[in-house]
Amino acid sequence: MLSGMLSKQIVKNLLTNVGDVCEQSRMDKTMPCEKCKGTGRVQNPVSVGFEMRHLRQRCGKSLSAVARKLKISKAYVSDLERGHRVWSSDLLMRFTKVCEGKI
Repeated sequence: MLSGMLSKQIVKNLLTNVGDVCEQSRMDKTMPCEKCKGTGRVQNPVSVGFEMRHLRQRCGKSLSAVARKLKISKAYVSDLERGHRVWSSDLLMRFTKVCEGKI
């Protein structure tokens, strides 16, 4: 089991640091764009999914168990982990809580 503090730090890092450089913010420094909200980074679903898969595996949870706890399909979780879908911040938090055993 991961500590709650560690998983919150993972989610915070994923939401702020993991991703690709936002081209619009790089070109127009005067106004923050919609995608990156002025951070200069946009979420890369493949990188986030890769990190979350490793988190789930470190916690010893199966794909099926996580999907059941999150009340979403196993295929949807798989798509998230493979970067075929984009993670919401709410889903990231719920995912880490499942890994911690809080849900």
